[in-house]
Amino acid sequence: MYLKPCPAISSVTTTPRLNRQNKLALGAAPLGNLYSPVSESDAQATILAAINAGLQFIDTAPFYGFGISEKRIGNALQLEGSLDIPIATKVGRILQPTADRLPQSRDSFFSNAPYHAKFDYSFNGIMQSFETSCERLKRSYIDLVLVHDLDEVTHPNAFSQHWDYWQQGGFQALQELKSAGKIGATGLGTKDVGSALKIIQDTAPDYLLIAGRYTLLDTTAEKNLFPVCEARGIKIISAAPFNSGILANERGKRSDFYEYTLAPPAILEKVKQLENLCKEWNIPLPAAALQFPMQHPLVETVVAGFRSELELTDGVRLSNLEIPDAFWQSLRALHRRWN
Repeated sequence: MYLKPCPAISSVTTTPRLNRQNKLALGAAPLGNLYSPVSESDAQATILAAINAGLQFIDTAPFYGFGISEKRIGNALQLEGSLDIPIATKVGRILQPTADRLPQSRDSFFSNAPYHAKFDYSFNGIMQSFETSCERLKRSYIDLVLVHDLDEVTHPNAFSQHWDYWQQGGFQALQELKSAGKIGATGLGTKDVGSALKIIQDTAPDYLLIAGRYTLLDTTAEKNLFPVCEARGIKIISAAPFNSGILANERGKRSDFYEYTLAPPAILEKVKQLENLCKEWNIPLPAAALQFPMQHPLVETVVAGFRSELELTDGVRLSNLEIPDAFWQSLRALHRRWN
């Protein structure tokens, strides 16, 4: 059995703590050197700023920097002697040691960590992923564990195989970890609405983290997915409100990354229309991007990535900026024209 104690600092809490007042949570993919390197000092400062700002939780994964993100979170919390923020991490990939010569950038992460990531949704794979995450995070209890990218977008040719592994043992592994008091809640993390509908109806998790599908640019989760979650009592976490960066910056300093690649012309045109609308109302585009999913009554938390203390504190400020109801009405009208 894989239910051995992790050699890590144990959190005293043994129930989920994901219902703080602040709707914003820190997405820690940037702390795994997403797109470009982040220094150790900037990573630590960002994590401490998240704690001080009272953010809901820190969301990470083994895949983020091939272990770098989780290690930085564990080191920062241990250094400060503080475990007073919930942690969410993911399972579904295991990191396998390798002696191969690795490229400077892999899967959008700048990482020299000597690992390859391998998908594994089996019972043993889930248990191994959880245990090694515990070691990197320096704790033996994780508030929320999400099964990562179990969808047809990520696995266009192998979804049925991974789904079989999940049904035959992966789901059971998460349930055993929860029953043993090692995790507080289970969830699914995906950007694929269709696969999410299948999974939450067959094996209902406590939480659904849907990435990039309820944003200023894409509201496809709202019509079909959100009502099913409400009916089944599944709490919704909306992630990637900046759609991988294109909505994150002020006018004139925009990133052209959308869905982790360069944005196509149709998306650039939509962003231009959003910028014009925000300019009309004198509202920063990233403030609208952060607050849009927060407006939905079913969304409990919005996970956004920040790579420095300055970015995080500015994000908190923008998430609390007053935006009039009339702006949201104008935005809905724009969405209707797109659809």
